[in-house]
Amino acid sequence: MNLNSLKSQYLAPKAQIVLMDEQCRLLDSCHTLFRLDKQAPTALSEQFPILESIENLFKELNDNEELFFPRVETNIDTNIYISDFTFFKNPADKYQIVWIIQDLTQQYLYFSSIQRERNELYIRNRRLEFQQEINTLQTELRYRQQIHQLQAEQMIHLSPLSENCLFNFTNTLWTLIHTISKPEYKTTPLKLEVDKNIPSVLWGNQYGLCQILYNILTAILCNTKHSELHLKVRPIQTYRKSILSAIYHRGYRRSLAQL
Repeated sequence: MNLNSLKSQYLAPKAQIVLMDEQCRLLDSCHTLFRLDKQAPTALSEQFPILESIENLFKELNDNEELFFPRVETNIDTNIYISDFTFFKNPADKYQIVWIIQDLTQQYLYFSSIQRERNELYIRNRRLEFQQEINTLQTELRYRQQIHQLQAEQMIHLSPLSENCLFNFTNTLWTLIHTISKPEYKTTPLKLEVDKNIPSVLWGNQYGLCQILYNILTAILCNTKHSELHLKVRPIQTYRKSILSAIYHRGYRRSLAQL
């Protein structure tokens, strides 16, 4: 069996050639895939709606030009065909249109099943990724909640929630430093130096002072790259309440807001 015989045997059953005029009226067909009866004038656009939408293109079609429409689904005699349509002018008669129907139903169905499997696999993978992200966020949220709860409990122990009271300033600062020096910031030592001119007992809002210092120190500890933090306290103005003036961080100074 020669190549032409193999070609005809393999390709011929999968293609049908239809000959029609520019008004989509049937002139002839080889009836390979389905039968098209010639009942002049028969409008093929009644059976194939796609022809009605492209009919105007046939009049503008050049002699060496082709119109190609892939993956067209048609329903003929309760059978579904997924085919590629090709249109070009008949070399023997420029007023006739040659329509080649290539039946690729099995190939397109196979490709669709492969694509569907890929889509399902992609969706499953994305769901797993989203679930992992959610689990990570939930774990981090629980951890932060525990840290915040611990910090809140520690701050409550620093001082009763009173407006103003007498409190030992130096002891309060040491308690604050020990509170911050927990495992989360354990690698950064904290050093305290209080000026001798600052009274040991002060009148004021002990809790408010601790909260401000706690926020500032923890923010610095979270962002610092140095190995230690030096907290130095000295009076700025003798006629005002004692305030914290600066945090020295190995040559780096950060001023605190006056209380």
